[in-house]
Formats: sequence, structure tokens, C-alpha cells
Amino acid sequence: MFTVRRYEPSDAAAWDALVMRSRNGNLLHRRGYMDYHAHRFTDASLVIERDGDIVAVFPANRQQDTIASHGGLTYAGLISGQALRAEATLAIFGSIRDFYRETDVTALHYKAVPHVFHAYPAEEDLYALHRFGARLVRRDLSSVIPLRQAHALTQGRKAAGNKARNAGVVRQEGNDPAEFHALLVDVLQRHEVTPTHSLPELRLLHARFLPAPVERRRGDIDQSRATASAKLAEALSIEEAVAWLKPGERVAVLLDRSLLDWLATLPVAAGEATSGAETAR
Repeated sequence: MFTVRRYEPSDAAAWDALVMRSRNGNLLHRRGYMDYHAHRFTDASLVIERDGDIVAVFPANRQQDTIASHGGLTYAGLISGQALRAEATLAIFGSIRDFYRETDVTALHYKAVPHVFHAYPAEEDLYALHRFGARLVRRDLSSVIPLRQAHALTQGRKAAGNKARNAGVVRQEGNDPAEFHALLVDVLQRHEVTPTHSLPELRLLHARFLPAPVERRRGDIDQSRATASAKLAEALSIEEAVAWLKPGERVAVLLDRSLLDWLATLPVAAGEATSGAETAR
């Protein structure tokens, strides 16, 4: 038997724990990310429990008599744990429907997590939507680069990179997104749009999810960094280096400007096909 109840701020840690071990949740569904723009939305998120344990969460906001999952996120829907399958998902959808109906909700807009972002297949929600008579009103594209595979740049990208280097463009790490945001505002104004995130919001998210790197004392060797450095020294191209680097080593490269610059100096292998993936939902 499942119980559905409204999310409370005291649930934040348990909510995030479920997202971290879920089949289809990610950073966008953690409360630290969702709540950065809480002032813009009336939260209507739900917690689904079985025998007192949280087995799924439902990020949502309410506008008048309509629920969206979620208006402030690219995608959301039912974020489920490993134990949920079709029968359980159908039961949960029925409980969610009944819960919202009791509060005079007349419509629910559901934006499913694209399957390419699933840690483990979790599309029972799409079947449940079909069973409950949902209708498709919109499709969006997600352009994806698989980070665990070597990604070859197109000729156009290579040419643009070479042009930037020849013009003296330098990439460097910064701790304040102010200059980036100012450039973003300037570029988007030409298209008569504004950035999704304000500068204060970017700074807040940076502080929550990208803490300043810990200073390393001489003699303290970071194994991931050391291994990444050795692989970069032997790699003959960017593609080869990326293919060799394991996830932890890639993080070490991203957090170390010297390693990132070293990677950028490696030549691009010629004659390789562009890899990538797209998904529509």
C-alpha cells in the first residue's frame, strides 16, 4: 500500500537521498536546485511512501487549478526508486490523481525525464500516462554528448576553435560568473530574450553545487589527478585522452585549470566521425 502526501521542507534530506539512488533523477530534481527559484512557483510536490519509506517523489508546482511537473524544470515527473515497476507505478499514479482532485486540481502537465538521462530504464510512467488517458501536447529535443565515449568535433567546430586560438582567445577558470552572465545577457539581447538564470541565482547555485576546491598541500598526491596527468602525457589526441580518462579522472581534469589547458592543447584526431545522441520526448 502506497501513501501520497505533500512535501515538507523537513523532507529535504530524504528527498535528495531518494533522487540520488533513483532510476531517473538527477541534479535538477534535488531540493537545493529546485528551491533556488522557489519564490517563482507555488510548490505542490509530493512524497510517495510505502511502509514509512520514501519510494518515489513527484516534483510539482501549482498555478490556479493546474499542476505542472515541473514548471521550473526542463523535465521531471515521477522520480522512482529501484523497486517500482509497472503495477506499482499504476497504483501511484492513481493515488497522485486522487490527491490532487481533492484539492480541486483539474489538469496536470507532465514532462517526463528523457530516457537517455536514466541511470536505469524507468518508463513505466509513460505507460501509466497512456492508461490514464493522457494526451501528448508537445515534444522537445535534447541534444546529448555521451561523456563516457570519445567525441569527435565536426570540421566546423574545429575551424571555430582554431580561429579562436589564433585570435588570442584564452579560456580560464573563474570563481564569479559575473563576466559570463554579462556576456550572456549581451548575446541573448540580440535575439530579444533574457537568460533563464539571474546573476544572483547563478552565484547561489555555484555556492551550493560547485564549492571552492580544497587547497592541496605539497606531498599530498591526488590519485585521480596524478593518473589523469599521466594519461594526458601519453595521449596523442583529445579523443584518445577522453577515451582513456575514467569518470573520477575527468572530474580531476575539469577542476584543475592546468590539466584542462593541457587537454585543450592536444591535437584533434582527423578522420573520425561525430558521435552523439538526440532524444525527443
